[in-house]
Amino acid sequence: MDISYDDGRTWLPALVHPSGKGAWSAETWHPVSARGKFASLRVTAADTGGNAFSETVIRAYEIK
Repeated sequence: MDISYDDGRTWLPALVHPSGKGAWSAETWHPVSARGKFASLRVTAADTGGNAFSETVIRAYEIK
């Protein structure tokens, strides 16, 4: 998973951890300079059968 603070122009990796059977959680951090901006999220996943997907959400949430 990746996170962007400039509407997807640049991306930073987020830490991803298993959180149960077939579930995952992402750990993000927000620099002080991101306050008042929006976070965009991008995730890509694949299984061992060769199936894959990618999803991008621009301005997923505002950083207060």
